Amino acid sequence: MTLNRILADFDGRPTVDVWLAGDIHLLDDVIDGAYARGYHVLHREVGSRGAILKFALDTTPLGQARAMRAPGGTSPAAMSAAKDAWDHAEGYNPAPARFVIGFFFLTAASVAWNVRDNTALSVTLWCVAALLLAFGIAIGPMTRRTARVNREIVENFHQQSALDVPPPPPPPPYRGPTPPEGN
Repeated sequence: MTLNRILADFDGRPTVDVWLAGDIHLLDDVIDGAYARGYHVLHREVGSRGAILKFALDTTPLGQARAMRAPGGTSPAAMSAAKDAWDHAEGYNPAPARFVIGFFFLTAASVAWNVRDNTALSVTLWCVAALLLAFGIAIGPMTRRTARVNREIVENFHQQSALDVPPPPPPPPYRGPTPPEGN
């Protein structure tokens, strides 16, 4: 069964039952698609032969707002993966990688210089050194691009989560304790 056929069942009915027989690889995509359409998981049972999922329509204002917007936004799984990559990347500093690549570049260049009598080996090592140098130069923009993409994923998720849902009304003003009525 294809993902589109499964997600077609999430059309506004109060509950949706999904049975994935052998299609366990679709499990995360089905949950993300249901979440984007305003449903939440009531029951989830995963076994060796498949998975049984039961979803309910989310009637909270945030769930209704999710259901009204077009599907295809940033899913919670994608946001979580991007946030983990952002948190564990140490600020996307390319300097440590450049030091390692620089070390191997210098090693390859020095060995190529020392074996210059063997032309084939020397040329091969100079080519390896040139590739390492090019990669060392290119790693900075690559890491900055990855950081920008992950940051955009997290920001898009936060923007779609903070839709135009009005805040709850303020509590009534405090009037202090009321004195007991006459005895």
